[in-house]
Formats: sequence, structure tokens, C-alpha cells
Amino acid sequence: FGLSAQRVWHLARQEAPISRNQLTIYGDLLRELGQAFLRERYSSILERRLAKTNKRFKLLVDGVKEYAIFTVDGAGLVASWNEGAARLLGYAEAEIVGRPFSSMFAPADIENGAPQTDIEKAAREGRAVNERWYVRKAGEKLFVSGILTSIGTSNTPEFGMIMHNITDRMKAEATLLQKQKLKSLAVLAGGVAHDFNNLLGVILGHASLLLDGTSESDPQRAGLKTIVSAGEKAATLVRQLLAYAGIARFAITRFDVSGLVSGMRQLIEIAIPPMVRLELEITSDLPLIEADKAQIRQIVMDLVMNATEAMGPEGGTVWVSTGLAETHPGDESKLGRFVYIEVRDSGCGMDESLQAKIFDPFFTTKFVGRGLGLAAVSGIVRAHGGTMRVASVPGKGSTFRVLLPALSDASGKSEKTSSHDDHSGAETVLAVADKR
Repeated sequence: FGLSAQRVWHLARQEAPISRNQLTIYGDLLRELGQAFLRERYSSILERRLAKTNKRFKLLVDGVKEYAIFTVDGAGLVASWNEGAARLLGYAEAEIVGRPFSSMFAPADIENGAPQTDIEKAAREGRAVNERWYVRKAGEKLFVSGILTSIGTSNTPEFGMIMHNITDRMKAEATLLQKQKLKSLAVLAGGVAHDFNNLLGVILGHASLLLDGTSESDPQRAGLKTIVSAGEKAATLVRQLLAYAGIARFAITRFDVSGLVSGMRQLIEIAIPPMVRLELEITSDLPLIEADKAQIRQIVMDLVMNATEAMGPEGGTVWVSTGLAETHPGDESKLGRFVYIEVRDSGCGMDESLQAKIFDPFFTTKFVGRGLGLAAVSGIVRAHGGTMRVASVPGKGSTFRVLLPALSDASGKSEKTSSHDDHSGAETVLAVADKR
């Protein structure tokens, strides 16, 4: 009709008068209806956007394979779980969500209250950082670096956990530390052994001369014999110290390890208790090694005697085997072919804390020390360019494997003394016989 909106509104008010208060009520009602419509629409938009964000976040978190990422509520129950956590700890999301996150702690830490302590510290300080052993679903232990962070301050607090497996790093550091400790001890042992050996030579020399100058009826003879006997035992200890230090004098020859071990069978059977059974598992046609036969025999005897001492009065079985390892896994500095001597027993086994000490000088689980023992074995192996590995399970026995560098096919021929050597000329023969 050609009327403006203002004119139409003025004519309408004349035909149907309305008060200002009524207009205010209608206006407020329309505004509330509009805001409600906008809130509902905006809420649905937010929900859709939030769902997309959550999906992206979950894809991002699940895409982190090398880190375990999960959340824990204030009661210590797992609330979410990424694929990295499933890979690291072995639990599927459906298996672990709703369960206490202490399920993955080591028993000793559970007894000490470590899970609750971590939650309390994270709630109080914002985060709890730790490095400790955790246990996978299958029972394997992992050394893990973890950060538990508080991500909520409401009435229902929540915590985020990020874990990274550093077992390999920890083992590498422990191996390096052990090597440094052994090297330092070897230097000390070598220095002490040399100086002590010089003093011992004087003592034994004079005591032997005095003993030769006394008659059988001389009352001082018994005392001199005691001095000589003690000196000889001390000389044995010096040889062990030098072997541990890796600086003993070796008579190096080329020989077959399998032949050496086979030839020791009778000697080993005499040395071990009757309730212990010996089983040899010898591999033939092994490459030769370059080593001191006497020292390798000592390694075998020491490992066998160590195995028999791990058994109770009921006895058990000791297996001695030889073989060839083409590479040495886990030690990049020692790759190549290795001939190994392995001594395995059915004894009591060892836990990790005991395994960490067995190569320490004079360490023993007996009430009385037995000398350098495995420390000397370790020194002899190192001096021959070899290495040693130990595996043990409490209650299931132990396995000691000594790996010695194998000679190549071209150089792996045993040394034989020629029967045509020229021995013409003046020679001196030393004959030694006891009086027993």
C-alpha cells in the first residue's frame, strides 16, 4: 500500500492500543526465544567441533607409538589409554581402563606406596617425575622414565601420564659403569700384585734357603715350612690378581676348545661331588682359538665348581657345552665369529641384585670367602679378547657363556712341534721330583 513500516506500526497501535510494559514483556520474550534458539544451534555446532577435535586429538595421541600416554583419575584408576601404552605395557585399552594404574608397578614399589605417593605429589606440585621399573602384562620388567602431571583442579581431579622405555639406555649405562669399575679395579690389582710379588719373592727365597739349611730335627723347620706354604698360597693369589687385571703372562697356542673340554671330563668328574651329574655337549669341527690352555682350563674348572656350589645337598646336573656363535648380539664392539664354552646348571639361580655382584673381587654367597673366583675368570676372558654373558632365573639355575674370538679358516691351523727340530749343542736339563 505504499506505507512505511513506521506508519504501519502507528496505525496498528491506534487500532489495537498496547502498553509500554506489555511491549517490554513481549520484547523480552522474543529476545529469550532468540537466544535459546541461538544457544541450541551454537551448542550443536560446538559439539560437532568438539567431536572433531577429540577425534583429531585421539588420532594424534594414538599415533605416538614410542610413548605410553594415558590418564588417571583422582582414585588412581586408568581413564584413557593410547596405543603406545598398549605396545609398551601389553594391556589393551578395554583391559586396563577402570583398573588401578598401580597394576603396572613393580611389587616392591606397590608395597612402598609409590602409586599413591606419585598422585599426591602431582596434585601438590603439579607433576611427579620418576625413573623406575614397571611390569608388563606378560610379566617382563621395563625400566621407564615417567611424568605424572595434574591436568584438572575440579572436584574430580585427573592426571596425565607419559612414559618412555629407557631399559636399553639403563642397561648400556650399567654396562659402561661396570666396565669402568672393572678397569679401575684391574689397574689397582695389577699394581698391588706386582709390588706384592716382589716382596713375596724375597720372603719365599729366604725361607726356602733357611729351610734347606735345617735338619729334620731342627725345631725351626716346622715354622719355616709354614712360611713357605703360606707364601705359595699367596703366590697363587698373586697369579689370580694378575689374571683379573688381564696382565698375566700367557703361553699362547692355537687349539680346539672342544678337544680341550673333552679331555677334561675325567678331571671334572673327580672334582665335583658325587650327587652332581656332568653332561658334555661338545660341537665338533669348531674353528681354533688362540689362547693359553692352562687359563682356559681354569675358566672351565672355576665355572663348573661355581655351578656345583649353586646346588643343594640333593645335587643336580651341570651341562658343559661348546659351539660357534657367528656374531655377538648386544655388543657392537665384538662382532664376528666366536667359539663359546657354556656351563649351565640346575641350581638355585640368582636374582638381578646378585648377578650385579658376582664379578666383584672376593664376592661370595658363602660365609667364608673363596678368593677371586668369577672375577679372575672375567679377567682371563678380557685378556683373551673375549666376553662373558650370564643368564639366571631364581630357582631354575644359571648359564655362563664365555665367548672367545675364533681364528679364520686361513689361520685356524693348530701349531704342531716338528719332530725334525735341530737340538744339537750343549743343553741343560732340569729334573724336579718330590720326596713323597
